[in-house]
Amino acid sequence: MKHDVSPGAGGIEVTLYQYDCDTPVASDDAVYIVDSLTSLGDDDVAEYVVEFDKANIGSSELLVGSDELNFCVTVGLQDAGTGSILVYRSSKLKLTFDLSYALFFLEVTGAPADYHDLEDVALFQMNACVCSVLFTCDTEPPLLQENTFVSVCLWPSSPGVQFVDFNMDIEGNGYSYSPIAIENGAQVTDGFTALQSQGDMWRVTTKLLPGLFVAESSLAEISGGGYLEFVTSKDVMLKDEKEFTLVVELGESVEETEDCLFSRVAEKMGYKGATLPLQVVGNLRFFQN
Repeated sequence: MKHDVSPGAGGIEVTLYQYDCDTPVASDDAVYIVDSLTSLGDDDVAEYVVEFDKANIGSSELLVGSDELNFCVTVGLQDAGTGSILVYRSSKLKLTFDLSYALFFLEVTGAPADYHDLEDVALFQMNACVCSVLFTCDTEPPLLQENTFVSVCLWPSSPGVQFVDFNMDIEGNGYSYSPIAIENGAQVTDGFTALQSQGDMWRVTTKLLPGLFVAESSLAEISGGGYLEFVTSKDVMLKDEKEFTLVVELGESVEETEDCLFSRVAEKMGYKGATLPLQVVGNLRFFQN
């Protein structure tokens, strides 16, 4: 089998799964990948061989009925420098065979949908959680109150992947606003939001505005998305856009004056005292470590 793949990979990793593309096939199954015949050519073509043991085909966990094999093959592209999986392609196959002849025949059957690419996307994932000042996810997200602050941590799932930028929206009870927006290609925060980074994780601390609490629903949604990028060892830039959604629980409102705003956001981020380590860069406000 051959696949055209994205340029810049240092190698490939081919894995055989059951038809759900999630459950790995046992290593001693009659259907298997021939590792020695797996290669990635200079023309960015991945090539691999799926082999069938005719004598034991009847015991394969991929067997459907008496003459059909259903399975999935996933091709992962690796960066030569880090070994990280960059992109993958999953193909579902349904093959029929006939053992009544001296030779073992295989034939792809059915419509083209029985042999197709499920995905060919960058393996960039954006993780998100309600978090603490220590950049750790809350095991039990707190009850959020009006005019207080919430921190949301965002981080990519793969080593070496970085954020280009991201946005964030909060919506509840028919009211919505954007603590972080992308305007004219630039990331812009509102006056109630601060960003802080630690390693490859970003923490967004923002105020919960009164409009979220004006009706009976006790739930709000924090959502957003961002561009992630990875530079391979061949200096090829790979980018992908991912989204996240968190559902949080709202509590009762509390009174708070605007004079307390940055004192409370600083306290939420681990700072105390009258002098705040605030750095303004363009429209972004960063609390410095």
